[in-house]
Amino acid sequence: MHFYKPRQIGDKHVIKVAQALNEYLQGELMPDKSSISGATALYIIDKQPTFESVISKFEYERPDQHSDLTLVKPGGETVLVNLYKIKNNQLIQPKNLGAKSFIEKYFGSLDLQTEFNKDFEDVYRDYLEGIITTVGVQPDPLMSIRDLKKIVRCNYSKFEKNIDKYRSRLLYELREKCFFLFLKEYNSNSGSIESAFNTLFMTDSFNVVTRYRDDELLRVEEFLVKIGSIKKVSISKVGMNSLGISSDKITLLLRFKFESNPTSSIKLATSFAKSSDKDTTVSENRNSISLFKNAISNRMLIDIKSRDSNAIGKCAEAIFYFQFLSDNDAIRQVDKNNFINMFNTYAENVPNKDLDDILLSVVQATKELANFIIDKYGSHTIESIELVPENYLKNRLDTADLELLLNVSGKYVTEPISLKAMAKNTGEINCKNPGIGKIMSSTYFNLDQRHLSSLVNEAKKDFKDNKLDHREALEFISDKIAYQLVNAPQSNLVKGLKAMLGEALVIVLFYNRNQSLIFEHDEHISNVTVHRNTPSLIQNGLSWRNEDHLVSMRVKFSKGQSYGWSSLKLACSYSIRVC
Repeated sequence: MHFYKPRQIGDKHVIKVAQALNEYLQGELMPDKSSISGATALYIIDKQPTFESVISKFEYERPDQHSDLTLVKPGGETVLVNLYKIKNNQLIQPKNLGAKSFIEKYFGSLDLQTEFNKDFEDVYRDYLEGIITTVGVQPDPLMSIRDLKKIVRCNYSKFEKNIDKYRSRLLYELREKCFFLFLKEYNSNSGSIESAFNTLFMTDSFNVVTRYRDDELLRVEEFLVKIGSIKKVSISKVGMNSLGISSDKITLLLRFKFESNPTSSIKLATSFAKSSDKDTTVSENRNSISLFKNAISNRMLIDIKSRDSNAIGKCAEAIFYFQFLSDNDAIRQVDKNNFINMFNTYAENVPNKDLDDILLSVVQATKELANFIIDKYGSHTIESIELVPENYLKNRLDTADLELLLNVSGKYVTEPISLKAMAKNTGEINCKNPGIGKIMSSTYFNLDQRHLSSLVNEAKKDFKDNKLDHREALEFISDKIAYQLVNAPQSNLVKGLKAMLGEALVIVLFYNRNQSLIFEHDEHISNVTVHRNTPSLIQNGLSWRNEDHLVSMRVKFSKGQSYGWSSLKLACSYSIRVC
């Protein structure tokens, strides 16, 4: 038995249909209605009876630049025909778009394409650097993309399990950036989305879909879409690496994918989906809610005493999501399984009482969030909710754990939410840790990262030469960080703080007390004070608003002293005086 790739199946189908049509035109015989290609040819003859000749794309020098078939009518009029041979009821997938050109080509915006490509280069480099670390190669800023790809190519001819997380992260981040740009374009009312719809839906072509099962014909049909007013268009995330643009009951799906191996080009696969007349959102959400309740019930059958702070935080995210969905069961979920999977993964490291307390505390917290959103935006519609999977993101500055998509006065608004779970109201919250290798870069304080990195290498050498012990090495690096911060302009301090804290709305659950706190980080951070070597020689602090707000940065090794020298990290926390 021969196994053909989808591209080969499609090409063979085009050749056979073109042959059947040419034989018909030459008067040799009618196409065989029982064969897949023959039935397709008969359908074309029935719908386009006046054509005089047919040209296959393979008659052109560059077949990919042309429609599958071109029918020529009397007088020279042409009909462009796209053929799709689809197994069963699978989605139509007509075009693979180049990731670094599709916005300009189909949405008509060079500026948005340029912005996307800039981010593409950054996350693609992170992707390659992540992979080479799996073979013991440390990334070097001086390495070019070509150098990195060469190392990857020499070690991985295909995607393997140990590098799948880097692929997932890259595709997710590309989808996130693309979604942000599409929202911006939608809100500008430029009309480019409607234009792209018409092009990608091939409204100027005759699109013939032939469906089959086990080499037997099922049916032949035309795929025809008429795009209405742009006011009816909506944009949504779908799963982890796709987004959808919908009009009425038709959705154009764009999915980021690798063409083949880890160093192959990245494309957007397009496909179309038709929704049913009946909206199933509520029933699907209630099913998700029921599954989560079952997960909680099953977990509570076991009495667990062990406590892990990270697991508590993850369970709190999943439970908060569950409660918010229960309160708003008509909103769309980006992914229906993430919150259930997250709970099942982490709940075994959370005591039963803590789970009970979190379940109780989120009831009031979700109501407070709803009121907060009303106060902030007024009249609005919540379009979707997403639980952001941590392993898909690298250096995530927005610190979001959940994200709501709102429609406010016909404009899309995203509301990222950072959820913190604390047993008691201590006023101190962990924040994202930039890392020694990033803290002074343009991403954060934009000072002298190269010099700090060289000092880290110097400390590492002195440590291995027994000139510094663990504590002395930490104190040395902490003081060098403090030196740059003390001498930094206020604008750099503000930039670094905003990057560390992110823009997400913060919800803190004090679950043992059934209390919660909702606030946004002050957008007007100013008059920042640097607290050098405070409260210890391996810590530095940055405060503002009369020291009501404080970010503390503690230098630490990633592993214990028994490992010798290990990579250096920053443990960062944010505290606020709560009245």
